[in-house]
Amino acid sequence: MSDNTTPHKAVEYDANIKKTIPFYEYFHTEAIDLIYNYNNKCKKWLDIGCGTGTFVERAYDTFSNTKFILSDFSEEMLKQAKNKFTNSSMDRIDFLPKKNKK
Repeated sequence: MSDNTTPHKAVEYDANIKKTIPFYEYFHTEAIDLIYNYNNKCKKWLDIGCGTGTFVERAYDTFSNTKFILSDFSEEMLKQAKNKFTNSSMDRIDFLPKKNKK
């Protein structure tokens, strides 16, 4: 049983997605290049559906003056993303908590 909306458990997602989608890492590279060429001085970056945070992890150093806000429906995916940023300056990273239904 998955702990998110993908067939892969959050803790295994990064390794398995590379096996599932050929050249997966190049999607991030191309998107970051596109964003950089469009607006390399962006102040805020909202990643909705951030998954394990890999996209923001790759963009973090390129956009050194950007505040990153990460959000995901899956608490387990957010947990993996938070683990990636334990050594980063948390003044540039923020996580939106999942809202519980009332």
